Amino acid sequence: MDLSGVDDGDSVVEQVAGIAEKRAEYYFDEDVDVETSGDQIEITLPGPLEDERLFEGKGYFEFQEPVIDDSGKVMCEGGSSPSRTVSPSEITVSEAGGEQMLVCGASSDLVALQPAEGTSPGGAVAVLSGEFISRDQVEELDVRTSDFTGPGVTIVFNGEGQWMFQEITNRLVGYPIAIMMDGTLLTAPTVSAVIDTGATVITGSSGDEARLIAAILKYGELPAPVTIVDDGSGGNSQ
Repeated sequence: MDLSGVDDGDSVVEQVAGIAEKRAEYYFDEDVDVETSGDQIEITLPGPLEDERLFEGKGYFEFQEPVIDDSGKVMCEGGSSPSRTVSPSEITVSEAGGEQMLVCGASSDLVALQPAEGTSPGGAVAVLSGEFISRDQVEELDVRTSDFTGPGVTIVFNGEGQWMFQEITNRLVGYPIAIMMDGTLLTAPTVSAVIDTGATVITGSSGDEARLIAAILKYGELPAPVTIVDDGSGGNSQ
């Protein structure tokens, strides 16, 4: 991995190396060897790297909510009519180019989203993001409910995050809440009731995807962008 051009190089390289090592060990469930040299990090993996987001993904995690007008309709964007609105029941999840997105019914118009803000017990307003997650409690798991069976990732909020999530879900009952990582939609469940338990589950992913998401969320954001450089040996070093 290459961090050329990063300021305060030695400190940042060590931070990235530490996070990358933990992500890899969680994902592969095995120890990995990590060595640093200047702005280069070499990680010897126990298997092939199927998804470069494990190391190149910064890991910025946040919740977003639809923009809602005074009548309770959801605003759309990207269409010929910039003022188009739809009811929450018309919103669907579509996939294009391997990425999911929220769309306004049968059209190609996207749902207008904005960062979901909540108020902490101390009165500060902030976007509900990875800052408010209890990282050590992020885990991949098998989900079995009346609505879904499959792999998922459990998210537990800290004290402030629990308070904020309750406030956000209270105003979004009947609307979707978008769970995003690095600007990509992971899932967008419809809020059926206020959630005051301080926890939620990301579902709808394959087993490998759930493990990748858990590995990234569990160990936090990278402090600098990373470029993966193939060592050309045909092995599993990055």
